[in-house]
Amino acid sequence: MGRRPLTVVQVKDPLTGRRVQITCTSRSAGERVKADVARIRRDLAEGIIAPEDAHARFRRLRGAEPHPLARDVLEAYASTLGVASARNVRGLARTLLEALGPMQVRSLTPPALGRWIAGVRAQQYAESSIRVAWLALQAAVHAAVAAGTLARIPWLGWHPPKLARARSRVRECCRTAEELKLLFAAAMDYDIERREKFGSYSAAAVTILAVARLGLRSGEAAALRWSDFAPELESVRVERTIIGNGRKLGPVKGRRAAVLGVPAPLRQELAVHRNYLRELGCDVDRGVVLPAPDLGPRDGASVLSHETLREIVHRAGLPRPDAWTTTSLRDTHSTLSAHELGGDLGAWLEVTRHASLSAAQRYLAPPRAKLLN
Repeated sequence: MGRRPLTVVQVKDPLTGRRVQITCTSRSAGERVKADVARIRRDLAEGIIAPEDAHARFRRLRGAEPHPLARDVLEAYASTLGVASARNVRGLARTLLEALGPMQVRSLTPPALGRWIAGVRAQQYAESSIRVAWLALQAAVHAAVAAGTLARIPWLGWHPPKLARARSRVRECCRTAEELKLLFAAAMDYDIERREKFGSYSAAAVTILAVARLGLRSGEAAALRWSDFAPELESVRVERTIIGNGRKLGPVKGRRAAVLGVPAPLRQELAVHRNYLRELGCDVDRGVVLPAPDLGPRDGASVLSHETLREIVHRAGLPRPDAWTTTSLRDTHSTLSAHELGGDLGAWLEVTRHASLSAAQRYLAPPRAKLLN
């Protein structure tokens, strides 16, 4: 059962008249606080109590205000996020933010935060990691204030000394259809070599083409089953993904299932791949489309290792193999789709399944001529 949200009430200090926020455990407790403050003000006006007594009674009221711990605020924030983001926040709570966990949020003052930064620096954490942890803490506390769990930001307008951002490096991808053809041809040669030389299952070519032409995330590709495809492979429903490093399945990012059209070249390769799996004794009706090397379901979301992809990129003669990751194939889909759709941003967002332009633009690669200039 979830924890009930706290209630924040605004009252005036009986002596100064300054507005003060007090956080209460419930709405009825907030009404009692308002009534107590009104009684203090009335007793003070009628001379029943001295100013110092009024001040003491008001301080006792504020002392009853609940003060959550930093770890509880971080956990409450994580519970509102998606699976991957929640895992990241909880990971930070167990590592960089662990020292702040037992502290009340109200005690996270600039001096305390300065000591925390000095401590994690002494543990040899990278500046960019410390910056990510600070941003997560900042977001969690702001969310708690918005939800009424906290009355105020404890560090007010303070910001930590400038923390370095991670050095960004342009991730490589196929920027033209011709480059994707070169990559696919090199992957075909790689598969043939693995099958003939080692007698092992290898499907790098169809994996590259499926991810690059459908824009699948790694977990979505790993979770894909033949039953997700239409009878003639003309479309596929993407509705699940592999979570973490096991075989646990969950909904796709944003819980937005999608039916994607399958381009003709990919349909042909999928048909060939299905026959290949049938010869190996795999279930091609409801089984996994891109199985693990042992032909079973995959443990984890990866369908192609960075090392394998980089070797294929090197064989294809494409630039900077070391700057390729499996996300490069999703970049390829975004970049080629933008060219094919002629700048129709609405259609491009729909095809790439991004929530916003700000998110989508990170997957869009400029032409190589601009990079050279």
